[in-house]
Amino acid sequence: MANYPFDKERSLLKTDESTRITMLLLNIFLIVTGVSLAISFYILANLEINEEPVVSDIIIVPEGAPERGIKASELLDEGYSDSGKIIVSPLLVDAELMYLQPYGELGMMDDDILADYQATSTWTNALYSIALMEENGYDTAIVVSSDYHMNRVKYSFEKAAEGKDLTFIYVSAGGPYGLPWIETQLGRRLAQYEIFKTVGYWLGLYSFIDIGEGGS
Repeated sequence: MANYPFDKERSLLKTDESTRITMLLLNIFLIVTGVSLAISFYILANLEINEEPVVSDIIIVPEGAPERGIKASELLDEGYSDSGKIIVSPLLVDAELMYLQPYGELGMMDDDILADYQATSTWTNALYSIALMEENGYDTAIVVSSDYHMNRVKYSFEKAAEGKDLTFIYVSAGGPYGLPWIETQLGRRLAQYEIFKTVGYWLGLYSFIDIGEGGS
């Protein structure tokens, strides 16, 4: 039988190096997974912001779901808009794109609505709504949106209003079908999308791309 030289020390070094690389990659994977899960749970646990409504100059609806208009209409009827108006951003006029709950069916007249037709995301909802507030001399607003959407709404409006003397109250409209987001399959799916959208907003990507088409 032929004898082959065997360098035990070199073999152990090679094995140790391979093991170290494997363990390093495994540790990186575990850390990234752990951080991702922690961020996801944090976002999901803090989606809904629901403050007590206070009479304000105007009510703002970042559109994207029928429950938002319904809640805004209730607040309007209860006298929470000092101007007697709401801002709808965006207000769609194409019959094929109308929301499930048109504002006319909620008892609102054209004069009740200040319409923005340009917004395509939550960030632009905030920009155009604030522009309408300033144009009309309003300093305070109730912002109404779906429960799963509220955290990103607040982030957007507070950031867009930096340096401006504006005050916002954030009131939740609940989730799909009038139920909390966690109680419906659609609500849970929309909440999962919010994880990625929220991280995108934290990274400032809203400045370059629309994250959350239609404000939803």
